[in-house]
Amino acid sequence: MVSRRPSRPASIGYAIVTFFLGLTLLGGVYAIGSAAVGAVRGDHSITLDRTAPPDQLASLPPEVKPTDQCCAVTQTINDATPLQLLLWTASDLIMLGLGFVALWQLRGLLGSVRHGDPFHATNVRRLR
Repeated sequence: MVSRRPSRPASIGYAIVTFFLGLTLLGGVYAIGSAAVGAVRGDHSITLDRTAPPDQLASLPPEVKPTDQCCAVTQTINDATPLQLLLWTASDLIMLGLGFVALWQLRGLLGSVRHGDPFHATNVRRLR
């Protein structure tokens, strides 16, 4: 069997996806560490971007004209409880986890293309 050299574009793609996979992992470690430190210190604040119907808002400045549907608001929770931190961190970790799984599958696909065997049963499973 003849050994093939890895394709240069596939090798570059593999390296880029591996880099982003590492960044995703570091982001998860940072999110967990930040929540743990905030829970221990007890002074962690959470900022959330939400939308609210205009009738649920208190007084608005006179120059702000809400639309009929909803208004963008920013909510800050100062001194968040450990449960609030846990829920906020869990929502971040779910998104990071989904990104990690997608990047892991893409890395596997690029690895098989890099080794010259893209038409493999494992890739069919990855694509499904």
